[in-house]
Amino acid sequence: MAELLGELAVLAAAIPKANAVLSTVPLSHLYGLLWGGLLPLKMGARIVSHEALLPADLAAVIVREGVDLLVSTPAHLRAMRDVEMPKGLRVISSGARMPSELQLALADQHGWTITDVLGSTETGGIATREHPLKGWKPLPSVIVTAPDGQLVVESPWCQKTAIDDRVELRPDGTFQYLGRTNELIKVAGKRADAHELETTIRSIPGVTDASVMVHASAGKEPRVVCAIAVAEGVIVGREDVAAAIRRQFDSVFVPKSVKVVTRIPRTDRGKVAIAELRELLGLNDGPTTAFIPTTKIGPMTYTAEIPRDLVFFRGHFDQFTILPGAVIVERLVLPVVRKEIPDLRLTGIKRLKFRRPLLPEQKVTVTLEHKAGKLNFEVTSAAGPVTSGILLTE
Repeated sequence: MAELLGELAVLAAAIPKANAVLSTVPLSHLYGLLWGGLLPLKMGARIVSHEALLPADLAAVIVREGVDLLVSTPAHLRAMRDVEMPKGLRVISSGARMPSELQLALADQHGWTITDVLGSTETGGIATREHPLKGWKPLPSVIVTAPDGQLVVESPWCQKTAIDDRVELRPDGTFQYLGRTNELIKVAGKRADAHELETTIRSIPGVTDASVMVHASAGKEPRVVCAIAVAEGVIVGREDVAAAIRRQFDSVFVPKSVKVVTRIPRTDRGKVAIAELRELLGLNDGPTTAFIPTTKIGPMTYTAEIPRDLVFFRGHFDQFTILPGAVIVERLVLPVVRKEIPDLRLTGIKRLKFRRPLLPEQKVTVTLEHKAGKLNFEVTSAAGPVTSGILLTE
């Protein structure tokens, strides 16, 4: 909380005051909590509670409540682009990268002033900008450096932290954001940024959204594949996409396949839902299992070997497949707990730590220690501790 309040003080000084704030981001998200809850309280602004989902319903609430600051994400803002919305709003956008063409369209059609916020869970807020062609300006008291192009952030609410982003510092103190390292697409020894490829594809008339990824089958060269969503009644094919890509990039980045979908699957923060996208693109071939077999070897002790065909590996990093932390708890630890103590009632979890990645076909041991009101657990591999935590019980 001390870190949140430290960041909040800076934001309140840097962001012009508002009278009524409406957020489309749930308060359960750190971004939604800070910008849609704590910042309005700090400003003395009204927090507009609502249950609106459709843009027309949001527009009605904005007008009725006199909202002058909208907190949202690119995914939500895209839905508001081509419909009638109140004019002249100030908008905060974060949670995912704001496509430049979307920001310019919202400014042109609605007269909105959009402040794009760059941040991360590890560092909190980093920088802002109000035009896609301008550099990012660090928030007051935030120090940004870039050894070897990697973004390093230090602030009163964040110790010096390197994150998986690439930037280029400018002489005027701003910086150009070059994208996340894992957005760098490598094909045939050449490199391109996935976000720039997607921006190019979205510039094709009729294309409303796009996502690209690299797919590598065993024994074959990696290839770019693409999914696009198009406006009703519009026909866009692979040749249209190929022509747009060739105008700005090497032809190796022309997608081998382009699939038209109803919509690009995204999370509620606007990020692409990778597993769903792979399913849409037909990249998830072969049978899978959602079950991790376990064997009891002693009191409160079990062993398991992580199946290679576990469905949760799909879409979780193509080049380095690891098991998501939530799956370790839900599909490995909790089944062991239910085997050992069937009637145990769980009420919460704390001190959850992930120390090492868990890979396909890796052998692990799960140990439990039951005490009054809590159940300690630890997952270990031959390399050492993988996961540990405390389950709260009744």
